Amino acid sequence: MKRILLLATAFLTIGCLGAQTIKGPDQISYFQAPAQGVKYEFADVYILTDKALEEAKLEAQKEKNSAMGAKFGAIGQAVSGVANNAMDYSAKMSKAIEALKDDKGRFAVWSFVPQYIIADSDVKSNMIVEIYVLNDEDPSPGAGMSTLSPDKNGYYNIPYYINCRYKVTTPRGEVLLEENLGTLSGTMKSKNYKAPAPSSGGILSVTVEESNELTESERIGINVAYNRVRQDIFGRYGFGTFSSPIKLGVIKEIKDSKKLIEPVLSIFENKNALLLNAKEKEQVRMFVDIIETNIGSCSEKTRWVALHNLSVCYAWLEEPEKASAYYKKYGEEIKETIDEMAKWNLLLQGKLPKEQRKGLVIGMKDQKKFRNYKDIETFVTYYAAGVKRYEKLMTTINRDLGKFVDFYAHNDLLCSLYEIDYPFQFFPLQDFAGTPKRMDGTLLKEGSDPISFQVRFDSDRRIKQLETEQISRGDDGSKEKLFSRELQPTYDEITGKFLDIVTDAGVWQRNMANNIYFSGKLNDVYDPLLKETSRSANNITKKAGVFSNKTADEIVQLKVDLDGNIYFAGNNNYFKANAIFKDILTSNGIEPRRTDTKSTFITKASINEEGVFTNWRWDGDVTTTFGASFSTKEQSIKATKLLREIIVLEQDVKGNPTKIKYNFEMVGSLNVGQKMSLKEWFTESYAQGGTPKSKVSQDSFEFSSSLEWPCSFKYDEQGNWIEMKVGPYTANRTFKY
Repeated sequence: MKRILLLATAFLTIGCLGAQTIKGPDQISYFQAPAQGVKYEFADVYILTDKALEEAKLEAQKEKNSAMGAKFGAIGQAVSGVANNAMDYSAKMSKAIEALKDDKGRFAVWSFVPQYIIADSDVKSNMIVEIYVLNDEDPSPGAGMSTLSPDKNGYYNIPYYINCRYKVTTPRGEVLLEENLGTLSGTMKSKNYKAPAPSSGGILSVTVEESNELTESERIGINVAYNRVRQDIFGRYGFGTFSSPIKLGVIKEIKDSKKLIEPVLSIFENKNALLLNAKEKEQVRMFVDIIETNIGSCSEKTRWVALHNLSVCYAWLEEPEKASAYYKKYGEEIKETIDEMAKWNLLLQGKLPKEQRKGLVIGMKDQKKFRNYKDIETFVTYYAAGVKRYEKLMTTINRDLGKFVDFYAHNDLLCSLYEIDYPFQFFPLQDFAGTPKRMDGTLLKEGSDPISFQVRFDSDRRIKQLETEQISRGDDGSKEKLFSRELQPTYDEITGKFLDIVTDAGVWQRNMANNIYFSGKLNDVYDPLLKETSRSANNITKKAGVFSNKTADEIVQLKVDLDGNIYFAGNNNYFKANAIFKDILTSNGIEPRRTDTKSTFITKASINEEGVFTNWRWDGDVTTTFGASFSTKEQSIKATKLLREIIVLEQDVKGNPTKIKYNFEMVGSLNVGQKMSLKEWFTESYAQGGTPKSKVSQDSFEFSSSLEWPCSFKYDEQGNWIEMKVGPYTANRTFKY
């Protein structure tokens, strides 16, 4: 145990801090595209204690302690000993980092292209990133003196205060970047909090438990610094979601702007997509116009705040030139502070002349001003530039991706289960007109039994629940029932953003971490799009009849290329025959039993502004195994290549198709215990096209065809379609408003 006296900290900081001008959430998320392009494949990352900073602080402390010892005697000597001991945490940090190193000694490896982006790097090589950190005590008055209390979920807002700088080199040692980020501070939520022991000394002392492990505050600080460096580097070279304390400041002379700060911050924090929409931009621009009109009235003390606000807002408005211009003026306005920090950086690198070292102390006020400036640097410099560089990609992914992928996975699996060879949207991607309360509908494929579906809506026109069912009748009069569970989308209570689809079978909630929670792992990264773009549909049917012990599942990973093309890569398994295979078997008089189908696929898609597929290309492999009445042996049909493509040739004013080109290709093999004829099936289903091709043997097949499907849609007075005809499919919907 040891007692740390706080008298020195109080003496050094009281009176030097004014009211906090800049305010806002500690973390606001945004999606970054590489402003300088994808130049490297990956980065080898190392993290180390900043020995240079530690030595510089010790040297500065010695000078202060010498003066303090002369003035305060024993108190100054006590502070000296404690300060030196408090800085010595290198062994604890090394122990924590060592546990995470791979066999090459790396703390982490960063890929600049995540799994949801398709892009090639310009250079097929890596870079080396060295991160130097040093945790420190927050010198603000009262910092660390109070015991923290948990929120209703048991999380504590744990403060961190850490110094961070980094260097980036090529494998040959060429320096690409070298930056000093200064001090990073804030709070992050964690359940792993240990209250300090009660004081056994005077009112200016607390008792600290000695430990061989890093404190939770120190661990959080290291993770924050690690992610902050990653954010800087990815701003130039990579794709990813990041968060920063993107705050706004109160400008005393421009009172009209003050009342807009909270609404504008709320827009930044609660945006429903990756980019701001037109309505959100309009409100931000109103705030900008007020500041720009009145910036001439600002004093020297507040002009930097106005420039801070304008830099941030023009970045959100996706105007990189204006954002950079105002940020440059911002830097010129606080040049004296930046110059002092530059000297400090030279000191840490051992490059500052000795005559300039004496008396180099940076006050808290300047530190905070510099930190406000640096906090937004990466966002302001690279966010809008990245958006402009990859406009097609950003336009494509600027949607509620979790909902987009979840709806696709559920629609695709439902179509497979109901043997529908067309991407029908049970969960429509397009919005509904009017204020519907309920929708009842049917979908019918020529020669099949109808599928019925019911949708209930909430007061915001969002789907609250979807149910589907089909009752099929066999030639012998038997009935086969297939019912979906109650599929219920859930939404965030505050933002209204889609969360997940749950069923009456149970909830599989996704992790909604937004970088205000600490996972406990030092090298964890924050990228919610990794979860947003990978979704699944699980166990979505009710136990009924012959399907009582059957389940169906599909996993989908969304990918987008740099031209904005969408790909859904996935796999599924379900207890029905593939729709095409079912037609083949039926045409040969075979009623499959005990069916099981597995497939892997990549679907390339284009979607118009109304949420309708204008191109849909499903390319994969499919295997259906089954039993049959004529044999107890397992039978199968396998397609090593199955291609189905829909190209919209013409569309109506609402974006729905009026003519479709349907391309079909299938190559595979048969393992069936009776002689099969595929010609009749192919003639009836696909040979009407202009260039049908077929090649069939006893145990293999190869088909291709191209058809044109006429389409039509009818709409009700609200503007929602109520009748759809697409090739062999007809659907009807009835709305209750």
